[in-house]
Amino acid sequence: MPALSILALGDWPAERLHCSSSRSSLNIPADLLARIDHAWEIAAARPGVYLFDGPLCRLETFHHDDAGLHLSLSRTSYRIFMGTNGNHPQWAAHYGPQVMANPVGTSVALVSADGQLVFGRRSAAVALYPGFAHPFGGTMEPTNDDAPVDLLEEIRRELREEAGITRHDLTDLRIIALIEDLHLRQPELVYAARTSLTASEISERLDRHEHTACWLLPDQRQAIDATLSGTETITPVLAGTLLAWGWRRFGNAWLETYLATGRAVRG
Repeated sequence: MPALSILALGDWPAERLHCSSSRSSLNIPADLLARIDHAWEIAAARPGVYLFDGPLCRLETFHHDDAGLHLSLSRTSYRIFMGTNGNHPQWAAHYGPQVMANPVGTSVALVSADGQLVFGRRSAAVALYPGFAHPFGGTMEPTNDDAPVDLLEEIRRELREEAGITRHDLTDLRIIALIEDLHLRQPELVYAARTSLTASEISERLDRHEHTACWLLPDQRQAIDATLSGTETITPVLAGTLLAWGWRRFGNAWLETYLATGRAVRG
């Protein structure tokens, strides 16, 4: 099975992003709730891993049209995510999407001033994919008053926290894809960003709790192709981010070569 599904591709800057709050369709039977609690206890007991049961945004519906990308979001939590998508992704097929947390992840294809795609190497302190190369990002958080989420501000927050990159360091920011990690059955927004900082300057600012180092890739077709066809330990989300970025840079025909090999599917 391919590790990721491409749900939507596009070019959605701020004025073409539309987000609304919705009532949750999450409906988890009591016996599964007990298993969620058990999974959380096991994850929290891992040495060196710190977990916080914070609120997250659950994807209810999405579509895109001439006006842009439209997302409808409700509330879920990190504990429910770890107990469903994080530990029991097979529940999506067995019971249906109504039992899954399905929080919206955020990941960015970040291009430095010196032409490098800058990602991170995940540390042993993270609960999922430790040691893997992965984009900067996180999981979308709801507003305190349930007002619509600012989709671009969510990735700005993650870039500030993980890599010390402020909004003044960014020269372009937009969403280019919605994908799904099929190992976790989690939806993920893919952003494209450019910064006035060099890769070295970003590395100096890196918060080394979640990532041990920057993981660099030249923004060139040959380098991207080599990574997608090689043996580097990258997450499905990083593969999807590279596919979305490659589609933007090299066009539909380039992406179709990967879809034809079964390394990704269209959702």
